[in-house]
Amino acid sequence: MWKVSLIALCISVCARVGVGTLHVKGAGAVLGGEAKLECWKDGADAQVGSLEWRDPKGNMLFFGEDKALQDPRFQMKLWDLNVSIILLKKLQHKDYGNYTCTDYGQSPPLNLSVPLVLWILPKPIELSGPHHEILENTWFNLSCTTSIGKPPADVYWRKETRRLPNQTVNVDVNGNVTCNVSILARLPDDEAPVHCVVNHTSGSSSVPWLLSIGHLPKLQISKANGSWMEGQELKVECRANGRPRPSGTRWFRGRTPVSSSLLLNFSSLTMSDAGLYECLSVNIFGQSRATFNLSVERLKSVTPTGVTTNTSAAPVPSNDWLLVAGSVCLCLFILIIIAVATARYFNNHKGSYVTHEGRVAPFDPEVETLTPNGGASHDGKEFFM
Repeated sequence: MWKVSLIALCISVCARVGVGTLHVKGAGAVLGGEAKLECWKDGADAQVGSLEWRDPKGNMLFFGEDKALQDPRFQMKLWDLNVSIILLKKLQHKDYGNYTCTDYGQSPPLNLSVPLVLWILPKPIELSGPHHEILENTWFNLSCTTSIGKPPADVYWRKETRRLPNQTVNVDVNGNVTCNVSILARLPDDEAPVHCVVNHTSGSSSVPWLLSIGHLPKLQISKANGSWMEGQELKVECRANGRPRPSGTRWFRGRTPVSSSLLLNFSSLTMSDAGLYECLSVNIFGQSRATFNLSVERLKSVTPTGVTTNTSAAPVPSNDWLLVAGSVCLCLFILIIIAVATARYFNNHKGSYVTHEGRVAPFDPEVETLTPNGGASHDGKEFFM
């Protein structure tokens, strides 16, 4: 210690005007880290041991290359006639402040101060948001939390190289900073990363969040609506694509389930199979439907003459024979009535004719001749026709 004081006294007494310019360079470092302070001067007319370092409290650290403060955390990194570079390790809060470099090779001595800035690093980044698929075309929020640090850090969300819009930053009383962003879920962004970025004087760090965009099942029917022949085999597949993957796909006819799988299978079509079928697929976002209209035509047949006929075009039996039979029965009934009436008529007239013939018959003494007016005889006997 006495050696350092003696050298300082000698230099202060014997110092002469230098022709150089003094320069200093400070540093910034995190707590527990290390920092480097530099002091140098221009010019060839330099004095040996003319540079001195003092801490923020005024304690001498180094004079020339000699160490004055017995603290192992402070070390001389480089020294020559014009340069003095010291190294400070395991930095503590008390090390923060301005350090002074003095050039005693000039008269009067030249002092320059340089700051040692202690940085407080932001805390590790914590992300929060939905941990499941987000339905496309809906808004969702992501949050990024850290500490503001010293000096204050810049916290934001970015996608690729651009900052995302719709961001808000809040700092609480404990120095914790939260950056929130609202994002519209778009299907092209599925599995694309967005990053929470923390820019600090000590460096930049970022943490990615992988977007997961979902959608309702999208259905595709393997066959188009159309007609098939009776007896033909038919397989119709309902392909379902969704995120998340659909949990079940079924076929319905009306409200009746006809298949519990993707495949609608007909081994041999019948006329009763014709109709409208519906494919239903479900995931966590809801259900989707697609329809298939099936038409079935009757099978064509070949006659013995070689002419192709379609049984579906065969004439349908008519009920006209009933009308004809009814008309015939009615005519027969009328003819019968006319015949009966005619017979009765002739029978009645035939009796009258016989009576007239009886009036010219030979006289029977037992029977009195009928009078023209059909009256009775005077002796009380009956008249016979």
